[in-house]
Amino acid sequence: MRRFVLVAASSLVLAACGGGGTAAVVPPATRATPSASRATVALLVPTPATAARRARKASFVSPATQSATIVVAGASVVVDLSSNSTACSNGSAARVCTAVVAVPFGSDTFTVSTYDRAPVSGAIPSSAHLLGTGSVTQTITNASTSVSIAIDAVVNGFGTLTGFASWPADGTSRTYGFVLDPVDFDNAPILNHANDPFANPIVVALSESGGTGHAQLVLDGIASGATATVQSAADSVAIVYDGGGRPGYSIAVTFAATGVSPVTITRSPLFVSSTSPAFANNAIALSGTGTIVPVTISEANAPGATTYSVTPNNCTNIAGVSQPVLAGGVVTFNVAGGTVASSGGCTIGVSDGSSVVTIAVTNAIASPSPSPSPSPSPSPSPSPSPSPSPTATPLVTPSPLPPSIYVSNGYVWNTFPLAAAQAAGGTYSAAPATTISFPNTYTSYFAIDSVHNIIWLSGGHAYPASWNGSAPSPVMTLSGGGAGGIGVDTVGNVYQNISAVPYTSIAIYAYGSTTPGTTVTLPINQNAISFAFDPSGNIYYSDDNSNTVNVMANPGTNAGSVTGNVTRTISGVFNRNWGLCVDSSGRIYVVDTNGPSGTVDIFAAGTTNAASATPIETIASSAFGGTPEFCDVDPSGNLWVTDLYDVQEFTASQIATNVGGSITTAANRISGAGTTLSSATGVYVR
Repeated sequence: MRRFVLVAASSLVLAACGGGGTAAVVPPATRATPSASRATVALLVPTPATAARRARKASFVSPATQSATIVVAGASVVVDLSSNSTACSNGSAARVCTAVVAVPFGSDTFTVSTYDRAPVSGAIPSSAHLLGTGSVTQTITNASTSVSIAIDAVVNGFGTLTGFASWPADGTSRTYGFVLDPVDFDNAPILNHANDPFANPIVVALSESGGTGHAQLVLDGIASGATATVQSAADSVAIVYDGGGRPGYSIAVTFAATGVSPVTITRSPLFVSSTSPAFANNAIALSGTGTIVPVTISEANAPGATTYSVTPNNCTNIAGVSQPVLAGGVVTFNVAGGTVASSGGCTIGVSDGSSVVTIAVTNAIASPSPSPSPSPSPSPSPSPSPSPSPTATPLVTPSPLPPSIYVSNGYVWNTFPLAAAQAAGGTYSAAPATTISFPNTYTSYFAIDSVHNIIWLSGGHAYPASWNGSAPSPVMTLSGGGAGGIGVDTVGNVYQNISAVPYTSIAIYAYGSTTPGTTVTLPINQNAISFAFDPSGNIYYSDDNSNTVNVMANPGTNAGSVTGNVTRTISGVFNRNWGLCVDSSGRIYVVDTNGPSGTVDIFAAGTTNAASATPIETIASSAFGGTPEFCDVDPSGNLWVTDLYDVQEFTASQIATNVGGSITTAANRISGAGTTLSSATGVYVR
């Protein structure tokens, strides 16, 4: 480490003596005195090579030092400290330079300033940077006197500060220190003692976003609140974080010093949360098979390249865990109850690569109720116990489906690779990656459960979404049957029309159950033909009977018989609205099918009627080769629409730049020419 070292314990020494001195320009003293001294001043400047090895000293002299000014009694002397100076003698470890200053007897104030440029014509050039400064007042007598001046370094930079770091939000208090490596204008590290402060102290300020009271600064081991001033390189500064807060909470720390551009860094806790009542205090209480707990990972201001992983430990047959999936800007994964009961030992580690939050998992499996004892009877045989009701066996897959476009086409269901279709740069006409054939079931209305790799058809049958070829037997069948619209939310709960036309009832099934836990009665004559869900869980359904789109508060999967609480209705706009989808920001996309042509209307986000019922943008009928019917929005915000013969893509950029107008041409499409699409209707992108 480089130090600023001057003669006599790393300080500037002015040896006051009665005699003369070395050759140097000596300005006259500005005040008369009956007796004055001519002081010989010796300054020692370390070379860069030896400065890096030199032990910590009391003062800082940068190896970049080329000149200095010495001011005493109103007179100023400029000293050339460069290696070419005739006032200096160069050694292997340092060069020693001397100057002579007029020093009146009595109380004198000495001020020394060092610079990184050599003098020009006896003056400090304007391009020179101030490296350090120091001042001391001392009484000079007729006898020889030594004057020591400590040099305070001028900070020009704070060194390398990590722009982002995460900490686990797990309720545990932690202290995180900062490594400050302040440098001067030559990028020489400034290292000095507490009694030699910086000439421009570093002010550290902490601010919290998304919450308050969870962090404070600590200076030299003492809590200092929201601000701290680092006076010297001997000071230490840290953050104490209490491990709390809520998702969205983050900490910003700003470092500033006079003449230096401030630097702000972010420290964000890694939060793991869930809306499920089974999740509390980073612990999950499962209730056997069929229990699905959706979990959200959040980290405010995390870099876009941040990846998350989930690692189960000792959880075999206790809990199934899917890997995190990014959709609509939200990272989620699911924990599913297994077949083995456990009161402890199973944990799940959630990591962003640097921080880990550990979730404790238990699984309580209810024991079957014993059969009642037979009543006394002359009959030698007891009454038989009732047969247990059949229980659905959920299909849990630990890894998500590959990013794909799922298209219903008459009696078949096709998948196309999402990345390849988007990279085609116009028309993608390759054959489907997989095909499932349903000889007796028209597949227009279907939904994808991308958490459990299941495709649900409108009749209430569930099939493996990764299948290829003729459809196998259903893995589950809903008791209510139904026809028309069917939807699946982000955690696998199923929403199904169960009544005859006009489908005025919706059944809600918790994942893994074939019996609805909630039956919702809709306003009269409403036909829920398409479903969508926003990040808050609100239900959106498209009613082609009254040509409205409705937003309904989700009653939950175990609410019994309820009347739908419709909070927003869009009406008077559509000829016949079928397809419906909602993006991560809550904007609503409605496919208005109108005979041989049709449009897609886009509406502002909102769950109440305060939001406008006028489209903010329209995709014109000229953008389609056939009649548009259904839509979906992919995780990147791109819109996909089927139009019988093709699947059209409208990019998020197109949509963003045409607000207030219309889009007349699709950015990409999956063409029926090579994929035999002749009746493309339903579409999902996962």
